[in-house]
Amino acid sequence: MKFLHWIFVLIVIYSESTFAQYSWTQKSGIPYNSGRYSAAGFTVNDKAYLGLGVIAGGTRVYDFYEYNPVNDSWTQKSDYPGGGSLAATGFCINGKGYICLGLGADGNNKADLWEYNPVTDIWTQKTSFPGTARYGASCFVVDGIAYVGTGTYGNSNNYLFDLWAYDPLLDSWTQKASFPGNKRCHATAFSIGHFGFMGGGYSNSTTATKDFWKYTPSTNTWTACTDFPTTGRANLSSFVINNLGYVGLGYDFTTYHKNFFTYNPATNTWASVTVNNSIPIRSSAVGFAIGNTGYFSTGYSPGGVLADLWSYGKPVSDLEGTITYDNITNSYLSGVTVKLMQGNTIVDSALSDATGQYSFSAVPAGNYTIHCTSTTAWGGVNSTDAYMILKHSTSLINLIGIRLKAGDVNLSVTVNAVDALLCSKRFVNLISSFAAGDWIFEDPEVVVTGGPVQTLNFKGLCVGDVNGSYTPPY
Repeated sequence: MKFLHWIFVLIVIYSESTFAQYSWTQKSGIPYNSGRYSAAGFTVNDKAYLGLGVIAGGTRVYDFYEYNPVNDSWTQKSDYPGGGSLAATGFCINGKGYICLGLGADGNNKADLWEYNPVTDIWTQKTSFPGTARYGASCFVVDGIAYVGTGTYGNSNNYLFDLWAYDPLLDSWTQKASFPGNKRCHATAFSIGHFGFMGGGYSNSTTATKDFWKYTPSTNTWTACTDFPTTGRANLSSFVINNLGYVGLGYDFTTYHKNFFTYNPATNTWASVTVNNSIPIRSSAVGFAIGNTGYFSTGYSPGGVLADLWSYGKPVSDLEGTITYDNITNSYLSGVTVKLMQGNTIVDSALSDATGQYSFSAVPAGNYTIHCTSTTAWGGVNSTDAYMILKHSTSLINLIGIRLKAGDVNLSVTVNAVDALLCSKRFVNLISSFAAGDWIFEDPEVVVTGGPVQTLNFKGLCVGDVNGSYTPPY
């Protein structure tokens, strides 16, 4: 009797410096050289939407774009119908995006609210903001409600600290407890769990602030957080990944910045984030997150307006390969369901095509297992396979790899005479199935490292077909 010991080893070359580490990566910038600052945006269904703002020369624009991180591409969408705007406010709730407020191209402060449907690419006007028309406001979303507050409607004597809640189901606004810090504009805000966070910004024409506050919607109360860990800044950008708030960039009346800090609400502490020196300093960029990757785009630097896009997350790679049958011709296996797994979690799935090829796009760096299933007709097992299994069990031959795995038809973790008998029975139709099922695959492990496309080829086999005699149908 022989016990099964099968190990499938696939070697993927990788750089230790990039393995599973979060890092900054430059992506495709917003198209048509449309650099801008004080733009607005939101994310819906794993895509980002960005537009408006001020382009070179000072023109306030109303064009709008969709960013798809899967293929790192931008697509122009329907123009924002509210007209060109500076420092408008964007948010997303229940699969819809929203833009409100801003300083219009005509110099007037705005209070209108527009809802964007990414499925139809249509904008619909909703109930206007009931507070003072303004620009430079901040917003966070908690439990399907948007909270919009602070901002300005003129000079430093016209800064604001009120807060309003918008419910898209009712299309209505309700005033909430005012922001307890100084009146301000161009602060930053984000939400984590059931709480909103807001801080930074200008408190007057010469002072940038660094205080941060937590808002609890259930009690309509504010609580002071630990201050931002450097000098006060305004026109910051922020995003949330892994339940941490990332806050950075901005201007402090002396210096434009490029660095970020993380805020951990569980410990009320800040920590610095590694800086990529290739990132230009800036303020007034748009920050957003898609999945576990953070992004910022556009902004203003001393050299002018910017159109670039940067991501912060694990490096990603496309993963692809070919699945073949373990026979003499390496027949292509089509219609195989390929699952990309981390532990018991299905990260993604694909179906092999007529040439056995499968692919996954933008897989984050990490350790994965491939698990496959097939509904293709079983076959190839006969008395020769039963005889080979019997010879293996008496050490006359040595089955290895996937063929050894295919011989364990009763899932006993041994290959012996019982498996040989079961193969004989199925060959003559005394039984119609095996405990091990109809198909087995190598189910390899793979280390995704980020960077170029990684190729992972592997094989499948019908259970019991230890001599690889079967030619599967296409």
